[in-house]
Parts: sequence; structure tokens; C-alpha cells
Amino acid sequence: MHQSDRLIELILKVSRLLKDKMVFVGPTAHLTMLQIQALLFIKKRKNAQMREIADQFRVKMSTATSLLDKLVAIKLVKRVSDDKDRRIVRISLTKKGNTLIESVTEQRRKKINAVLSYLSTEDKKALFRILQTIQTKTE
Repeated sequence: MHQSDRLIELILKVSRLLKDKMVFVGPTAHLTMLQIQALLFIKKRKNAQMREIADQFRVKMSTATSLLDKLVAIKLVKRVSDDKDRRIVRISLTKKGNTLIESVTEQRRKKINAVLSYLSTEDKKALFRILQTIQTKTE
């Protein structure tokens, strides 16, 4: 097996292992990964528009609407009409949604730090540099 094939196989295996480690427990257990990612995006973006959410996740507007309908129904996000243009609907976290996403962020931080604890400081710096290069080149 060529080194590039071994590298691809290793990347896929580590990716699966990390995905498995990112399973959330508690109040987030009933949410899909896309719903959690949407909540994280809405928290970061603050007052996001539906189009921004659809674009961020590369989905159709109807899919984004369906995703948000479910989050509105469980009171994690709310729709607010724009004061200047009533045609624009902004999406923001409710207090319940904000509390939940803070919990997710803390769980995620702990889980990633646990994985990173296997690495030396030098290895972490190298990994950071490599991941940053991959991100820059692929965005």
C-alpha cells in the first residue's frame, strides 16, 4: 500500500473516531448534528437570515426552513421580523437555545481536549499548522 493510500485511510479512520467522540449527551441527545451545527452558527452569526443559514450548510431554502421550523417548535430559536424591512426574517437563539448551545460548546471543548491530551505540545503545534494549511487551501 502506498503512503498516500495509508494516509487517506488514516484520515478517514480518525475522522470516524472523532465523529463518534462528538456524540452529545443530556439535553442535546435528541438533536441531529445538523441542528446542533445550525444552533452554533446562529449563536456565532447573531440574527442570521434564512438565506445565510441555507448558504452556510449548502442546502435549499426549503430544507433550511424545515430545519428551523423544528428548532422553533422546541423553542431553541425564534424568528424576528427586521425592523427596517419586514420581508427579512432574522433567526436568533432563545434563552433555552443559548443555554443548550453553551452546554454543547463546553462538552465539545472537553472532548476535543481529551483527544488532544494524547499529543505533546510540539505535536499540537504541528497539527495546528497542518490543519490551518488544509483549511486555508480548501476554503
